[in-house]
Amino acid sequence: MRKVINATGVILHTGLGRAPLGKDIIEKLSDMASGYLDLEFNLDTGERGERQEELENRITRLTGFESAAIFNNNAGALLALISTLARGKKVLALRSELVAIGGSFRVPEVVEMSQASLFPVGAMDGCSLDELRKAVDEIKPELILKTHTSNYRIETMSSFPLLKESIEIGRERNIQVIYDIGSGQITGDIPEECIKNLSGIGLSAVCFSGDKLLGGPQCGIIVADKYIISRVRKNPIARAVRIDKITALLLGFTLDNYLSFKKYPTLSHELIYRNINDRKKIAEKIAVSFQEIGFKATLVESIGRLGSGALPMHDLPSFAVALDEKDYPIEKVARLFRLSDPSVIGRKSKGLFEIDVAAIIDGEVESIISSAIKVKRILEEKE
Repeated sequence: MRKVINATGVILHTGLGRAPLGKDIIEKLSDMASGYLDLEFNLDTGERGERQEELENRITRLTGFESAAIFNNNAGALLALISTLARGKKVLALRSELVAIGGSFRVPEVVEMSQASLFPVGAMDGCSLDELRKAVDEIKPELILKTHTSNYRIETMSSFPLLKESIEIGRERNIQVIYDIGSGQITGDIPEECIKNLSGIGLSAVCFSGDKLLGGPQCGIIVADKYIISRVRKNPIARAVRIDKITALLLGFTLDNYLSFKKYPTLSHELIYRNINDRKKIAEKIAVSFQEIGFKATLVESIGRLGSGALPMHDLPSFAVALDEKDYPIEKVARLFRLSDPSVIGRKSKGLFEIDVAAIIDGEVESIISSAIKVKRILEEKE
């Protein structure tokens, strides 16, 4: 792998590692991971301990849930959860919520791997409350699975049952309802589903990602009561998809930032809430430097994205530097920037190559300019 500069305008870019980790977290990791750790060792008793105990305490303080378990990604968390609660039994879900988790890996396949039977209900563009009630009474599922469609929105004249209505149906019929909210937000300051708001409303369990909107390392987290979490931990799948010590450390540092009430608990938050005028200043500096190098560079307004299945309809006002290099194919320019050192991953828009500053981290501007000098030199040598 190589370190790259994300000039795509997408802050949580799946192909580029999703949430970037701040220098403060990396410095702590370097200090802690360079030696031995009390990963599964109780310093008080001198006996073997539980690797997730301290993380669980932090997560419950932040979310309001009674207990928590952490896995290597959210698909693994969902797999362990369904396998524990509904193995060999029926799971009911809205057809419109059978999302793709990554590539061609979809929720129905997770349910199948859990050895449960999935029963989709409704259509892609709607499902009435009566239709859901009827399906529950006919199918008699062990579990109702709700999935937050964080990577797409369905706009339709029809309607879908609200979360609270699904929970009420489950309560009336003694059926557990679990909710996969995907992107995972704790602070509540981004217009996306917030974990804190899901505690105490009747859900049996919630699972979400540790990266994406949480801004930490890739992992999956389940929050529920102690009984359900204890059952999940006894499932053999839980060990197969458990986190390693590096993930545990990174997640712990990230959660500590939240608990210390930092204005921006993660680098992702810094990028998301960067002042639009600051974005413009960064873009102006790059544009002027590119012009001095000899590029036909223009400052343009642009729209960034959070990315990784978070807020697909939410615009992030930004600026970009557009290169109008008609003498060279746009694919060639983009490739030279990608292969430069440092590598700069831009985007193609309306026949131009663009450097969007939405996800540019402090200190990277000079590196972008350095790469631009190298790219311009190569282009001129091959004329």
